[in-house]
Amino acid sequence: MFHPTFESFFIQHYRAMFQRLRIILFLDIDGVLRVRKGPVPQEIVKALRTLAQQHWVRIVPITGAPMHQLPPEILWPHLPLYRAFAESGGVEHLYDGTPKPETTVAGEFQTLISHLEIDPQDGLLHIPALEKTIICEGRRHTSFTAIMGETYPPYPNVVPTAAHHEVEAWLENIIRDHALPFLLLPGHERTYSYIDVVHQHVDKAWRVGTVLGEVPHDLAFYIGDGTGDEAAMARSDIIPVALANSTPRIKRHGKERGFVVEKEGPDGTYEFLTALTDFLQQT
Repeated sequence: MFHPTFESFFIQHYRAMFQRLRIILFLDIDGVLRVRKGPVPQEIVKALRTLAQQHWVRIVPITGAPMHQLPPEILWPHLPLYRAFAESGGVEHLYDGTPKPETTVAGEFQTLISHLEIDPQDGLLHIPALEKTIICEGRRHTSFTAIMGETYPPYPNVVPTAAHHEVEAWLENIIRDHALPFLLLPGHERTYSYIDVVHQHVDKAWRVGTVLGEVPHDLAFYIGDGTGDEAAMARSDIIPVALANSTPRIKRHGKERGFVVEKEGPDGTYEFLTALTDFLQQT
């Protein structure tokens, strides 16, 4: 169950657009399409394929995770995507599987890494300035994520020693002292916390804007749950879809301008996709 219904929402906002709606559907991945870095349920893959093949729906997954963590079951050739992005929009996953980072951001990111005095590798990473460890998700091109806590599903036997507040203060000091154009987006899950370090001009909200500007469309939805999705879902040209596990800010956007699904992802995502498909088949 979610509110409002498609019928009441479209009648209220888009009465004149009922015929052959052109839709762009942005989706976060972790917490939206899958749980704990697991596989995307097949019913969601099938629902997305139906929307892409039978209706004018351009599907655009966009995650804060590195490109190698994009689930293959939602990429080409399994799913006819429009485009796909990793690292909060800073890296595009091309059709042949190669990464396409934003070149200017990639250079500034290397400057950040040199000041942090680290070599980001997949797994446990030692932080010389703290003499403690964090978990790092592989090599990246434009962003950096520090993971702390007791249990992080992709690395079940790895326990970092650094506390969240220590890592956040360290990152804030480096960015401030060297006037680097990066922002911190902290978040918390049940058994771990994380800090996404993203470029202040290249994030999900920026990437959404570039896609919207290149594709003629009538409506654009965004299904998201975390702090990294908030700015994108606050855009006036986006219809936000909040889930039960979304942040309070996202739920507020969904209640005020879009939809609130009363289930956590991926079950709530599947419910929304099914309802959208049913509605489009009736118009």
